[in-house]
Amino acid sequence: MEKDCIATAETDCGITATISSDASGTNESTGEILSQGKKRPLEKDSVSSSPPTKETKHDQSSLSSGSMTCSVPFIPAAQPTQLLPESGQAVGGSAPAVDSGIAAADGENGGELVLTLTQGLRLGQLIDQAFARQLQEDEDEDEDAADVAAVLGDCSDELCSYDKGYMKRQALYSCVTCYNKTKEVAGICLACSYACHDGHEFVELYTKRNFRCDCGNSKFSGMACKLTPNKDVINERNQYNNNFLNAYCTCQRPYPDPEAKRDDLIQVQCTFCEDWFHLQHELEDTTDVEALVETPKSLICRACRQKHAFTNYYVAEESDLVGEFDAALSECQIDGCGLKFLQKKFDPLPAIDGGGWTPLDWYSSVCRCDTCKVRYACSQNIFNNCF
Repeated sequence: MEKDCIATAETDCGITATISSDASGTNESTGEILSQGKKRPLEKDSVSSSPPTKETKHDQSSLSSGSMTCSVPFIPAAQPTQLLPESGQAVGGSAPAVDSGIAAADGENGGELVLTLTQGLRLGQLIDQAFARQLQEDEDEDEDAADVAAVLGDCSDELCSYDKGYMKRQALYSCVTCYNKTKEVAGICLACSYACHDGHEFVELYTKRNFRCDCGNSKFSGMACKLTPNKDVINERNQYNNNFLNAYCTCQRPYPDPEAKRDDLIQVQCTFCEDWFHLQHELEDTTDVEALVETPKSLICRACRQKHAFTNYYVAEESDLVGEFDAALSECQIDGCGLKFLQKKFDPLPAIDGGGWTPLDWYSSVCRCDTCKVRYACSQNIFNNCF
């Protein structure tokens, strides 16, 4: 259907707004709003594009090549477009008021909109608001793309990751459909989630370390992997937790939680066990949780602090504001061991009152003496790939 341009206006920033209508007087509406939904980080055909974790609809306004199209209800008019004084009188007839603040003159032919000065200013405000909204949407899309890149890294959506062995870190999924049949907890890679489990229900596991794709092994009761059919019966080094069953934190609730009674719970992944914890459930002091996560740090949950006692000295060092610790420096060592230095510095050691924080890359600067390396090997965690 043909559309007739009925009004244009230019804002202080030089953006031209166009209000248009088809012959029936119906408004043109363009633009985007974002609605969130839980999906896998990437869809098959969008590996190099922004993640489809937010679906888009058109509403109110949009930007295109420096111009913006706005929608406002109007009454068709016959006279040429003019900005009139505050009186609201229009050339060629009176202009009845409408909800949007835009007025039009009566006429036989229709198609031209007459604006008062006040209404022209209102139109400029609508344009500025739409422009700001579009900029925010663009920023959100950039953040989503960065999040996907952080999760997927160099994961392929076509090649099974099995041949890469126990990968240092990769995005994993737990197939709920297959678990309901086999009752076996398993993890599959991105490519297998598409090729072998298309149409199935998944639990998104974010990323896990030292894991090898299980798809098609003995956990799947005879279902072979379509991408890499010949696999070991079992991946003995894989570690599993309740996250594979969509249960997280000490509260063992799913994510997202349909029965959540509060919407301010923040989840952070433990450096060691890689479970996800609500900070409000894991930390003793939660007076300002949002401030705690403004500076990226690594969380060590309460249970892992109790299991791996040496971590408590690094947690204590992170909380200490006196001096900077570097295990590689001789002045931060006793008998060549950085941990012994910390044990002497923090004697007695503060009580474990919840999860604790360490620097984001703290494992790259821990003590590397032979005694400590044995200790790290026994922990079976992030240090496995550090030495």
